[in-house]
Amino acid sequence: MKSGVNQGIQGTNINVTADALAVGSKARATSTRIFSGNEEALVAINELREALAALNLDRDAHAQVAATVRELEETVAAPQPQKARVASVIDSVIGALDKAGTAAAKVAALATPLAKLAALFGLPIPV
Repeated sequence: MKSGVNQGIQGTNINVTADALAVGSKARATSTRIFSGNEEALVAINELREALAALNLDRDAHAQVAATVRELEETVAAPQPQKARVASVIDSVIGALDKAGTAAAKVAALATPLAKLAALFGLPIPV
C-alpha cells in the first residue's frame, strides 16, 4: 500500500448500502440478487391451495391441478424466477382448472391469489 493513498472507505456519519462491496487494490466483489417477492408469492400459492381444497374437485382433476400448483411453487421459489416462466406456469394452472371444469376467473377464492402472483411478477391479470 502506498503511503497517503486512501484505499478504504472513510468518513463521518456515512451509511453505505450495496449488494456487494470490495475495497483495496485487486479487490473484487460479486452479488447474486434474489427475488424479494418469494415470500409473498409463496403466501399466494398457499391461498391458492386452500381455495382448491374448498372446491371439492374429483380426485383426478385435483391431482392434475395440484401438480401444476407444485410446479408454480417451484418456479416462484427459485432465487431468480423468470417472468416468462411464471406466466407460462400460471397459464398451466388456469388450463388445468378449466379442464377440471372450474373457471379460475369466476371463483374469487382462486382469482385473488392468481392475481397477486401476476402482480408480483408484473404480468397481466389472468382471466
